[in-house]
Amino acid sequence: MDILLMAHGAPEELSDLPEYYQHIRGGQPLPEEALARLLGLYEVLGGPSPLASITRSQAEGLQRLLSQKVGPSRVHVGYLHWHPFIEETVEQMGREGVTHAVALALAPHSCRLGADRYFVRASEAAAKQGIELTSIPQWGDDPVFLDAVASRVKDAMFGLVADETMVIFSAHSLPARIRSWHDSYEEQVQASADAVAQLCGITDYTVAWQSAARTNEPWIGPSVTEVITEMADEQGVNCVVVCPIGFVCDHLEVLYDLDIEARSCAEELGLKYLRTASLNASPDFLNALMGLVSAKISV
Repeated sequence: MDILLMAHGAPEELSDLPEYYQHIRGGQPLPEEALARLLGLYEVLGGPSPLASITRSQAEGLQRLLSQKVGPSRVHVGYLHWHPFIEETVEQMGREGVTHAVALALAPHSCRLGADRYFVRASEAAAKQGIELTSIPQWGDDPVFLDAVASRVKDAMFGLVADETMVIFSAHSLPARIRSWHDSYEEQVQASADAVAQLCGITDYTVAWQSAARTNEPWIGPSVTEVITEMADEQGVNCVVVCPIGFVCDHLEVLYDLDIEARSCAEELGLKYLRTASLNASPDFLNALMGLVSAKISV
């Protein structure tokens, strides 16, 4: 069986950042000032985003697991904004004689401006190659995924006083115009957060949004730092645990936006700050991906 595993993508050399962000901006170069700011963020982290290497590990782990549990399998990786692009990977699959594949995006929640774009591009490319594609559009309600996230929330909260701790479930913000389209993205994220909170037995939690782009249009809020700032004024709350439920691996939006920016905000306000461990290529997360894929194959 063949799996098309899709992710956002990120270069592994800082010298490729201008081209990368130009692609994200639809071919428009990033202003020098903005590029310098972003380079500064990566330098704080010690180099490029680990997203590509983690995605490879996820793909290799999923392929190994599927081959062991289900049958001989190949997992092909394609990116939205970097090489190999989704189209490049699908074209290669066609040359290799693939006729059927399951497409899965490494984003648990779907949105017209988010993960849906992966499937549009994959479907168009697959049609050109004569590949029949079965898609898994969103999986934020998958029980194995939710269990994996819940285990990390429980680990982060170990030893903390529940009544003094607020859990923030975060996901990538998107332009607020998605609300006029009746897009279910926000509801999907909230449902995932509610399910994990129930699994953990916690009642003091909320959903917040992060990593909004610097554009002239409004984005979904409140932001993680806005919620942390509001929490500092709440009686009895002295600790915040942030769970990036909308992300499945360590990358810039987690390692900088949460581990540095949000942490700094909390600590400046006198709050203890913890962030749950990312799923990355952990066995429980790979089991979730295997279950999602094998369910489509057996249909």
